[in-house]
Amino acid sequence: MRDRVSRMLIANGTMFFLCLAPFELTSLWAMVTNDTFLETGRPWTQFCRVMMYLNSAVNPIIYNITNPRYRQAFMRAFSKKQDDDTSPRPRLPSSSATCEGRAKNPSSRRKFLTPSPNSHSH
Repeated sequence: MRDRVSRMLIANGTMFFLCLAPFELTSLWAMVTNDTFLETGRPWTQFCRVMMYLNSAVNPIIYNITNPRYRQAFMRAFSKKQDDDTSPRPRLPSSSATCEGRAKNPSSRRKFLTPSPNSHSH
């Protein structure tokens, strides 16, 4: 387990460095030389942006490759087949139940909407 976590961290850290290094080094260069190298329309700037976005896109792939538990959870989350698990899943209260509760006790809403006696603006 520890070996898998280490591989995942090394892979993630390496990709983070490789993807963000062009932008960081270009920013440092522009700051030191007062160059306007990071203008929006330049191809290098576009490359730096794509690399930053690529970093975010690669993270789930790295997790899938290095972590079987993440892979199983990913497959469960995006599969169309329902689980065969018969245990009930926790559910949040529906919005209608929440609204009914507020309608029965409108004073609970008022205490949040009315200013407290100590909050006078000077």
